[in-house]
Amino acid sequence: MNMLDKQGQTLPYVIQRKPIKNTYFRIKSDHVLVTTNRFMPEKQIIAYLRQRFDALYHKLNQQPGHEPDDVITLWGERHGLSFVDQPVFRYVIADRQVIVHGRREDSDALKKAIYAKELEKRLNMLDADIRQTLDRHDIPTRAVKIKYLKSKFGSYHKRKQEITLNSYLARLKPVYLLYVVYHEYAHAVIFNHSPAFYTLLGRLMPDYKVWQKDLKLVAIP
Repeated sequence: MNMLDKQGQTLPYVIQRKPIKNTYFRIKSDHVLVTTNRFMPEKQIIAYLRQRFDALYHKLNQQPGHEPDDVITLWGERHGLSFVDQPVFRYVIADRQVIVHGRREDSDALKKAIYAKELEKRLNMLDADIRQTLDRHDIPTRAVKIKYLKSKFGSYHKRKQEITLNSYLARLKPVYLLYVVYHEYAHAVIFNHSPAFYTLLGRLMPDYKVWQKDLKLVAIP
């Protein structure tokens, strides 16, 4: 594992070379994983890491692997998490504190259940704005399923005409949920990543490039 230092802070990183075209920077539990091709100069990779050092360092130290059982991150903000040993799952949020019915030893499963509920609530709040945007582009709404996914933030099932959203999005700022929603709706029209796809995505969400770039740095545990 390699280390990059800046003002007393250390950013661990690993470079993996594969037969791919592009270079990807992903946050893992204890390092930044750089996946690239054999032609990409290491000096250029390090220059990018130095340029994005502060953002990468912050994201690395916000990963779930660094989050204790009594803390939960929702919509980009950290909350205290306390447990009430009751069998029926439910929770309340007040004053940056989440009180959940369940056992501390089940904290991982309880957090995922909270993510799913929070994502469902947020989607209901955003529903009118999303529908209005879709209507302007003559895109019909699709069934939406919420599930904890380990490899992607969302997907579109062409045969079922169904969108799946990763409940992990409830940990991030709400704008990332909007980006993934519009990304998958663009796939409902254009089932690839062609220039036409990105043109449509830009119409649905004009500033999508900002959120797309940041989301590529987030690793799902």
